[in-house]
Amino acid sequence: MPEPSALSRRPRLALLMGDVAGVGPEVVARALETCRRGSDPLVVGHPGVLARALNLVGLDLAVHTVDSPEPIVGDPDPSRIACWNPTSTDVGDVPTATVDARCGRAVVDWIDSSAAAALQGHVDALVTAPLNKAALAAAGVDVPGHTELLARACHSDSVAMMLYLPPAISPPHGLGVAHVTLHTSIASVPGLLSTGSISERIDLIDGFLRQIGCPDPRIGICALNPHAGEDGLFGDEERTLIAPGPSRRRSPVESTPGAPCPPTRCFGGPSGANSMGSWRCITTRATSP
Repeated sequence: MPEPSALSRRPRLALLMGDVAGVGPEVVARALETCRRGSDPLVVGHPGVLARALNLVGLDLAVHTVDSPEPIVGDPDPSRIACWNPTSTDVGDVPTATVDARCGRAVVDWIDSSAAAALQGHVDALVTAPLNKAALAAAGVDVPGHTELLARACHSDSVAMMLYLPPAISPPHGLGVAHVTLHTSIASVPGLLSTGSISERIDLIDGFLRQIGCPDPRIGICALNPHAGEDGLFGDEERTLIAPGPSRRRSPVESTPGAPCPPTRCFGGPSGANSMGSWRCITTRATSP
């Protein structure tokens, strides 16, 4: 992770507007009112679409088109917002509430360019608005979502989506939820699970939690179903695939509770309240327990 931009002394955030036919541009426009107070935002997307979104939400900002993600030298004009559009695909006239291949292609270009800008230290973080997976498919992009696109752009094979609530929202230590499987059907999940993939994900989340200041993470591993298998009565994935996962970790953590456990144990009650990270073995988009 690069150091915060030296020119602004505030984090420089790349706000990707996502699929312009969806809610992304409006979400970015509404976010600008608050994020400008503590950061140096750079909107990545179509400047005309951004101008319409700003007008829609009643935010009096002029769009300043830039050719580079690098911070503007000198004090930026507070009445302008920088917009970078690193794609040759024109999405300025795409109707809302439609699936359009142009949106899919533009989103990929914006993600690839923004990831490169972050890796080069021009921005400190990426904030992504929703994309449309059908538009990606229409554009011939064989990648299902943001997580996989960012992994490809960063040339990384070891990745996971993690939903995280900081300690201020989920006291006392915060709560993270990471997925072993992602962007797939519920029916395909059991076949995609393996002891090796579970062990690798546990190591990944353990390392991340230590990076953000948790010296001794407590990681709960959720069962595949709410009954935790009932000792094989409702499937044997819990005891044959999931339970062996913690024992194969490269760096065992003594405080890691036994696995697998029902989701209610990880997310509720004393155990859930004290867990810094919780591991879900079934794909879900839920952001709150």
